[in-house]
Amino acid sequence: LLGQGIASNLVQSRKFTVLDREYISEQLAEKANILFGDVKNEEMAKMGQELVADMILVGTIEDFGVQTKTVRMQLSGRSVTTQNAFVNFGYRIMDIATKQIKFADVLELKLDPSELHAVAGGGSQGELESAICRLASEKISVKILEAIYPIVVVSAQGKYITLGQGGNNLQKGDKMEIFQYGDSITDPYTGESLGREEIPIGIIQITRVNAKTTSANYIEGDYDISSNFEPNKFLCRSIESVDNSKMDETIKESRSNYLQRKEKRNSLLD
Repeated sequence: LLGQGIASNLVQSRKFTVLDREYISEQLAEKANILFGDVKNEEMAKMGQELVADMILVGTIEDFGVQTKTVRMQLSGRSVTTQNAFVNFGYRIMDIATKQIKFADVLELKLDPSELHAVAGGGSQGELESAICRLASEKISVKILEAIYPIVVVSAQGKYITLGQGGNNLQKGDKMEIFQYGDSITDPYTGESLGREEIPIGIIQITRVNAKTTSANYIEGDYDISSNFEPNKFLCRSIESVDNSKMDETIKESRSNYLQRKEKRNSLLD
């Protein structure tokens, strides 16, 4: 489920040509049908068009699970059951030709009872695990895309901004920080290119998400993006310090309600 979620999100970003390695037996069966079946010559020509991967994503699920805990209230005699979820997934992206690691990271995701309820409701064990995989794959995909293909501004008209990425990785209402590219930076020790300066110029908020592009408004900042717009001059990154998705907003609200109920229960016990 985690692998399928990551693949789906990366495909929808339209930044990668993702090659399937899961259904190889089905692919070989279809190739055999082409080779030994009664097909046109044009179909035979397709046999030599198979792509080879430039990069490969590998990883290990170090820890994953849902813990259930039951606490018995001494005064009322009632039993309260709570659940916590956790995921620890280490992954890296490697260049096939050189075996160089292009990007590596570790996802450590922990959900308390209120967060877990907001993500998956009161579903079965399978539903909870599916919801956790969906949330984890979303976070991993965003991290990979921002590391390799950060979202670029492709058009600007006044406060109206168009981003060159759509799909499920972005949601209406998300806020992102917008940067202007500066000079190129080089590592003083190795001479390796570190990319370019990223000068923060404000905040945008997404108003509409399409399959290939996303619309947003420039809501914070006084930089005139429209007058200074050039291709590949501005990029956007998600804001780590704020809740920037509908799921995060739901989690925040659910957590607040959970804490209020807990405080009320404690006051009654006192």
